[in-house]
Amino acid sequence: MKRRNRKPYSSAFVLWLLAVVVVSISLISTFTIDPLYVFLIAVNAATFLMYGFDKWQATRRGDRVPENVLYAVTLLGGTAGALIGMHTFRHKTRKTSFQIVVALIMLIQIGLIAWLVW
Repeated sequence: MKRRNRKPYSSAFVLWLLAVVVVSISLISTFTIDPLYVFLIAVNAATFLMYGFDKWQATRRGDRVPENVLYAVTLLGGTAGALIGMHTFRHKTRKTSFQIVVALIMLIQIGLIAWLVW
């Protein structure tokens, strides 16, 4: 049987971007919110959903979202969504190396915010 050469990371990232755009448009059209808040809400909601999707795929042995994609969406501003998704879905909570990278991403973001504020 011929195996298809699929790249789940590209389709997962495209779906994540689509979710960010849809949530952003719906928030902008419904409420008068600062665009930065709209971006953060959309990115975190999409990241949360991506962690849930990856956990669902893990339980049914489907195509998984690669860790690099999970790191990327966390780095792009989805830290809160990633942390909430990890604990809500109990996903990647036993993998210490993954938690260390997410913690480092969070520390970098906190440092960047502190540097920008001061």
